[in-house]
Amino acid sequence: MLYAHIGLGQAYTMLGDSAAYNHLGQARINAENARNDSALCSVYNGLGLYAYNLDNDPYSALHYFFLGLDAAQRSQYEKLRAILLANIANVYYIQRDTVGLKYSLQTYELGHQQSSPYLIYIGASTTAYMYFPSPSVAEDAEKKYVNSPLTDEKKHMLFQNLEHCMTDQGIYRDKLLTKEKVADLLGTNRTYLSQVINEQTGQTFTQYVNRYRLDEAIRLLGDPQADITLKGIASDVGFSSMTTFYKVFQTNVGMSPKEYREKALHLSSGTDEAD
Repeated sequence: MLYAHIGLGQAYTMLGDSAAYNHLGQARINAENARNDSALCSVYNGLGLYAYNLDNDPYSALHYFFLGLDAAQRSQYEKLRAILLANIANVYYIQRDTVGLKYSLQTYELGHQQSSPYLIYIGASTTAYMYFPSPSVAEDAEKKYVNSPLTDEKKHMLFQNLEHCMTDQGIYRDKLLTKEKVADLLGTNRTYLSQVINEQTGQTFTQYVNRYRLDEAIRLLGDPQADITLKGIASDVGFSSMTTFYKVFQTNVGMSPKEYREKALHLSSGTDEAD
């Protein structure tokens, strides 16, 4: 059932059909319940491709791809880890953001390690395009935060700790969560926190937090066993008002929470949709 939903999600994504989101969302629930990180890699990769290609939302795409990287690392799924890195590099390139240079280089290196002509090609071509616009493009990528004392290792650790607080502790559910609160929790300051979120996801602090709130709301709305009102869901996942909940949901998903719940429950019931 899990891999069937993944396959359907990928197929519907290629067709440009929004039914993909429902299948990938159900696959995510199944994979999390089964603690299947290798399947989660595929799910997050699919959600990232959906977000970018169907929703035209590069920041949400990056968010999912990075979650996929974490799952790939936990499961030691090196092949899909490399593909996720390639997808991240491509999104950054299309956005003309030279932060993606390091990910394209990692893809190139992994391609050689895995003897994969495909990954070597993707890594090399994306890296070349990163350099092409200007001879100083690589230097610009490194100088973007030239005055920051954070090393790559420190930034990685800070981001990993942040992700841990979000996924394991669920701090996003705090309606009064602020950048200062999170920075204090992580033992850093708001400037470094903003830098790490922006570099790793391309999002602002608010966009990053709302992405987690939205993901849980989607999971609850698609769960036929979750007997909870829309107001209750909005409150439980951390939105301070129904207005904000509806606005964020509509913007990111393309329909209201009520419409999404109806479609998700209709799909899970096993009936076919006329459209």
